[in-house]
Formats: sequence, C-alpha cells, structure tokens
Amino acid sequence: MKKIQFAGCVVALLFLQGCSAQSNVEVSVSSGPLSHMVTFEVRAIADEVVVKNVTINRGNCALGEITAGELKKKIKLKFGQSMRGSGICTLPNVKEVKVGTDAGAFVFQFN
Repeated sequence: MKKIQFAGCVVALLFLQGCSAQSNVEVSVSSGPLSHMVTFEVRAIADEVVVKNVTINRGNCALGEITAGELKKKIKLKFGQSMRGSGICTLPNVKEVKVGTDAGAFVFQFN
C-alpha cells in the first residue's frame, strides 16, 4: 500500500513541476468577421509583458498581420492591456495557441 502512495506522490510532484512556469498572459479565441476566420486576444496578467510571437495550431492556421507566427514588431503590454489578431481557420478547428513572451512560451489548449 505504501508503494502505491509513494508512486502517487511522485506523479503528483512531476505534474506540479510541469505547471511551475506561470503564464504572464491569457488567451481567448472567438469567431472572426468571416466564416473561415478566428479572432484571438492576448491579455497581460503580469505588470509588463513583451509579446514576441503567436502561433495557432502549431503554424497550421495562417495569421493575418503576422508572418509565420512572428509579429512584425514586439508588442509591450501592461497589466490588463491586450492585443488582437486574426487567423485563417474556423473556430472549431482551433486546438492550440502558443504565445511567445519575454518570460517564455506558453501554450493554451482549446477543446
């Protein structure tokens, strides 16, 4: 019985280690102005965030105003501020948005 409890603790610790990097942004995705487009919003939840890039579905959703996931210029956001962009894919097809910031890259998954 103790071996099972120990294994459970090890699994819990590994899970917590994987979650230790706290995101400095949050992401929302909604339907875009056209049926084949989505709109995304990246909002700062830290005092200051520099957004370097955004990638939807590992690059399989072309982004408007962004070439190959790279922003034309880095965008600095203060707490609560946000940036918006659009992608050429349908909302049900969006499974993942990756945001590269000055504090690292963070992946947000959608069902």
